[in-house]
Amino acid sequence: MDRNRSILFLVAGILSCAFPLLSASWELNPLVIRAGWLVLGCLIGLGTPFQPQELLLLAMLLTPGLFTSLIVHADLSTYQSYISVFRVMLILGLYAALSGLIELSKSTTLRILLRFGLILVVPLLFLLGLERASPLVSIALAALAWATLLFLRSLRNRA
Repeated sequence: MDRNRSILFLVAGILSCAFPLLSASWELNPLVIRAGWLVLGCLIGLGTPFQPQELLLLAMLLTPGLFTSLIVHADLSTYQSYISVFRVMLILGLYAALSGLIELSKSTTLRILLRFGLILVVPLLFLLGLERASPLVSIALAALAWATLLFLRSLRNRA
């Protein structure tokens, strides 16, 4: 991981953990909190796609702040907060896999346009359906995207 990305991870982790310390009298919708953390994770991955170890590190840095925000600002129970964090991290994994698929394209301008489109599409997909769906749907989508990415990379390496 390069230095700029590690600084971004550190700043995102600090901001994620600092948000719950703000006024606890705010009553925020849990969907807004989850979408905000998802967009934050997607924006961090804007430059280059996440490697699996970077995605795991980002999940470990964003999880405490998201969990605490859901409990403090959205008044969710512990169980509901765990499920919400799990769903957001699965969708972040889906974003990472799809951005890895975009990198297989040869055109630089197409990759940039697709990355910006992906930042809009993945959170909207989460807001419009995956947030209410079963976690198995999120797991299946993320697993399918990762399997496709690994298959296409192996085909590309063989050629």
